[in-house]
Amino acid sequence: MMVHSLHAYTVVIHKTAVSSMLVTFIFIIHFTSPVDAQRRGPVLWNTGKTSEANYQARIVREADQAVKTIARQPYTVVHKKSFSGDVHNYESLAYYAWPNPQDPDGAYIVRDGHPSPEYKKYDAMKMFEMCDNMRRLGQAYQFTHDSQYTKAAVRQIRAWFLDDSTKMNPNLRYGQIVPGYDDGKGHPGVLAEAYSLLDVLDCIALLQQNRLLNKKELQGLKAWFSELNTWLCNSQSGHVMNNTKNNLSIMYDVLRYRIAMFTGNQKIKAEIRNAFVPKRLNQQFQADGQQPEELKRSKSMMYSIFNLSHLLEFCQMLRYDRCEYSQYKQRASAAVAFIRKYINNKKDYPYTEIGNWNTYQSQFTEADKLFTSLFK
Repeated sequence: MMVHSLHAYTVVIHKTAVSSMLVTFIFIIHFTSPVDAQRRGPVLWNTGKTSEANYQARIVREADQAVKTIARQPYTVVHKKSFSGDVHNYESLAYYAWPNPQDPDGAYIVRDGHPSPEYKKYDAMKMFEMCDNMRRLGQAYQFTHDSQYTKAAVRQIRAWFLDDSTKMNPNLRYGQIVPGYDDGKGHPGVLAEAYSLLDVLDCIALLQQNRLLNKKELQGLKAWFSELNTWLCNSQSGHVMNNTKNNLSIMYDVLRYRIAMFTGNQKIKAEIRNAFVPKRLNQQFQADGQQPEELKRSKSMMYSIFNLSHLLEFCQMLRYDRCEYSQYKQRASAAVAFIRKYINNKKDYPYTEIGNWNTYQSQFTEADKLFTSLFK
């Protein structure tokens, strides 16, 4: 699965503060931007909607490599020196968290823009690559109907989610740790890492459609994701995410809703649907198309496209669930129009944007296509 630095600084992340959580989240999203850029939307990838030339050939090449990787050894969380005391816990370090050179044995500091050499020791990179491989394998199977891709996907899924010796515990409480703070507990920004699991759910749906998972495996996966969703809904990290006023909260809803689709939890889906318009849409998307919280950022265009894309993904899930979503059209249309006004006219864009504008153009093209498919 997929941003900017607010300013140049060295900070220490404080306990569960929303501003701290945003810092952690921003760093991880910057590092994992391919997660968002490569996804084609939940509920199976819409492989007909991509502006990238030779997309099919690239996916098949990447899937071939994934088959080889999984044949050697599937990704798991257990091959690490655990700081939580249980190798089955998902553990990750905040991407820019470094030992303090003035206090090598003390609390870590966050150095903006400087990736920690310790980051790869833990599970985030494995999570990203595992989820990316699920996307590659699923899409390659859709393109070719070659069973080698689904066989590899099943093996990886068993290793990460089902096998007692290697499976991950279904929570994220040790994600995005800053050593020396919060008594070794993680931060809400771990959602940026968990969001990649949408690709796994899409691949599971493909395997399920083709009867490539047996009953016991399917039951085990539903139990695992049900427990994860319980943690997302009830943990302190979940409460922080639920009460943010920007793109984080929409990501949070999309992930929980997608999991609930798989597990059949109608209660969670209804709660998200009932609250989404007043709590998310009306608060984050103005009638004139602007997204005030995203426009405050130093990569304001990127965040605006990012948030719009996840709003449209939510609408895509509602359509799949045969739920009414026409009430989203007016504000989504205004947001598309606002971005379209400037996406090919950067010199007139009145907000701060320090990132790669060309990348945003291609990302907006995908979002615009999804909008058209939803509301044509």
